[in-house]
Amino acid sequence: MKHAVDVNYYQTCNPPGGVKITDNSYCDISEVTNINYLEYMFWTGRVYGTNSKEYMAILPDTMVWRDSAVLNKTLCIKYPLTLYYLRGVIFENNPVVGITQKQAIAFSKWRSDRVMEFVLVTNKEIIWDSAPKRETFFTIEKYYSGQYKNIKPKARFSYYPDFRIPTVDEWKRAVKYNDSIIATNPKKTPELWLDIAPCRADTLFCQVTESPAGALTPKKGSPIYNLKDNVSEWTSDSGICVGGGWFDKKEIVLKQDTFHRTKPNAWTGFRNVCQWKKWDIKN
Repeated sequence: MKHAVDVNYYQTCNPPGGVKITDNSYCDISEVTNINYLEYMFWTGRVYGTNSKEYMAILPDTMVWRDSAVLNKTLCIKYPLTLYYLRGVIFENNPVVGITQKQAIAFSKWRSDRVMEFVLVTNKEIIWDSAPKRETFFTIEKYYSGQYKNIKPKARFSYYPDFRIPTVDEWKRAVKYNDSIIATNPKKTPELWLDIAPCRADTLFCQVTESPAGALTPKKGSPIYNLKDNVSEWTSDSGICVGGGWFDKKEIVLKQDTFHRTKPNAWTGFRNVCQWKKWDIKN
C-alpha cells in the first residue's frame, strides 16, 4: 500500500501530532520537542544562512539554565544543560524551552507551511524542493496566490492546516477532552515533578500511516499528555502560559491554570493546536 494523503485530507486526516478533540479542532499529544525545534533551526539556517537575522531571531535562549533559582534543582547538577539540553541526543525528545511567545508563534506558522507542502507533494500537486532558498521556498500564501513556481492552485486543495499556539480557552478544552491524562486523573502526580520528562510522541510533522484514507497520525482516541506539569506552555494570550511546569510547586499547579511570564525560562515551552481552514481560491 502506498503512503499517500487522500485528496479529501481535511475530512479524513488528523494534522500530524494532533488529536481531534472537537469538530475541526486538534491538539498536539505532547509539547514541541528539542528535535522538532532543531529541525526548524536547520531549515531556517539552510534557507537564510546561520549568520542571518532570521536565524538569530529563532534561537532559543540556552542561558535560561543559568538562572540562579534553576541552578539549585537536581536536574542541573547532573548535566551541563546550557550546553547539552537543546542539542544533546539524550534530551532530543524533551520539550524545547527558552522560547519566547513570539518565537512559538513563528514556529507554528512555519509548521503550517511545511505540513501543507507535504500534503501537496504527496498528492503530486507540487514537486518536492530538496534545496529551498530564500526566494523560492514554499509557503501557503505563495501557493494560493499562484506565486509558488507559477502553479495555479486547485480547488480540491483549498483547505490548509492552521497550526498556532492555543488560547487559554482552547487549552482548557483540551484538558477536558475525555482521553486527556488530566481529565482521566486530575490529581495525577507526575513521577518526576522536579525533572523535565521526555514527551510521549514525536509525530509533529509528516509521519503517515498505511491506511485506506492515508490518514495522518495520530488518530482520535489517543491520549494528550502533560497539559499540566513537565513544562508550562505559551498561549496566544499576551504574556500568559498554562499548565505550570517542573519548576512550579505541585500544589499550585494543581489549583492554578494560568501563569504570567515576561521572558523565556527553563520551565516554559509550547504545543500547537490546529484547524483545517479554507482559502478562498479565486478562479
